[in-house]
Amino acid sequence: MDEFERTIRTTLSDTSGFDTAKAETLRKETVQMFEDKLKKVYRYAWLYLIICVAAGGVAGACFGVSASLGSTWGMIASAVMFLGAGQCMVTIKLWYWIMNNKLNVLREVKQIQLQLAELAGKDAPAEN
Repeated sequence: MDEFERTIRTTLSDTSGFDTAKAETLRKETVQMFEDKLKKVYRYAWLYLIICVAAGGVAGACFGVSASLGSTWGMIASAVMFLGAGQCMVTIKLWYWIMNNKLNVLREVKQIQLQLAELAGKDAPAEN
């Protein structure tokens, strides 16, 4: 443990003029807020992914019908639609990854802000 971590631990263990229960509750509420946002993003991603898979299935069925009828243009159009559905799936996976990283970084920044507020609150004199 280095000197910085030791300083933080001693500062956090000192409870003069600081409500640790309130700080812990605030920290948990903040983490829960970001987890709720991530769940919403997760649901949107799954919904969009299911729609893309359904579009790919329709494109595959259209390709099969066009192939049995011998329609070259129908097969080309179905193949393009199938590729478009695949690109939509890749796009939503990238979007989910970006949103997941964004919300995780914001959550960590907010936790650091709360810890800084705790440290600032401990340095202030106790109000009676």
